[in-house]
Amino acid sequence: MSKWRELVWEKEEAEVQTLAAFYDQYVRKRLEVGTRYLTFRLLEDTRGEPFHGSFVGSITMLKEHYDRSPNKLFVQYNLVPYLAVGMSHDRFGAEAWDYGGTDGTAVLKGLLFYLAGRYPNPTPLTPYVEIGIADYSAHFENSPEWGQAGNKKFLLDDPRGKYLGAGCGIELYKGLSLDIYGRRMSVDVTGGYYLNENRQEDIIFTVSHVAYGMGLKYVF
Repeated sequence: MSKWRELVWEKEEAEVQTLAAFYDQYVRKRLEVGTRYLTFRLLEDTRGEPFHGSFVGSITMLKEHYDRSPNKLFVQYNLVPYLAVGMSHDRFGAEAWDYGGTDGTAVLKGLLFYLAGRYPNPTPLTPYVEIGIADYSAHFENSPEWGQAGNKKFLLDDPRGKYLGAGCGIELYKGLSLDIYGRRMSVDVTGGYYLNENRQEDIIFTVSHVAYGMGLKYVF
C-alpha cells in the first residue's frame, strides 16, 4: 500500500471513529421518533341557545372532526435518562352545528412543544408525563351550503394552548416500542363573523379536549 493510500485510509478511519463516538455520546438511547393515532373528545360541545349565549349566532353545538390515520408525528430527545424535550404535530377540528345543519369546521393545526419526565427501568415499560404548549394556526372551512348563502365568513385568530399528557412505552424489539398516550389540552378559538366584510359578531369556540390513542416509536 502506498503512503498516500495509507494516509487516506487513516483519515477515513479517524472520521468513522469520530462519527461513531458522536453517535454513542449524543444519539444512542437519546433520539426517539414515532407516530400516533389519536381520538379526540371535546370537553364542551354545547353552549347556550340560538343567538343567546351560543358559540356564535345560531351555533350551539360542536362535533369532533379529526383524521383517523396514524399521522401524529413526534420527535423527542432525552437530555438525561429521566428528562426529555420533544415536539409533535397536531391537527383536529370542530364542526359548528345548529339545528338546521353545519356551517362548516374550525380546523386547528400546528406544533406542540413539551418537556417530559421519564422513568426508565429494567422492565420493558417506560412510563412518562408531559407538560407543553401548542402553537396552532386556525381557519374555518365553510360547508358548501353555508358558503353559498351570501358574502359571509368566519375569520379565526390563531390560538395557543397548554396541555398535560402521560403515557407508557412498551418495548417490542430492540428499540421499537408500542406507545400508549393521552393528554388534556386547554385551548379556545376566538374570531369574528363577517358579512360583506363587516364584522357582525364575536366568535368563541371552546375546543379544549382530551386526546388518547397509541402508536409506534423507535429509539436510536
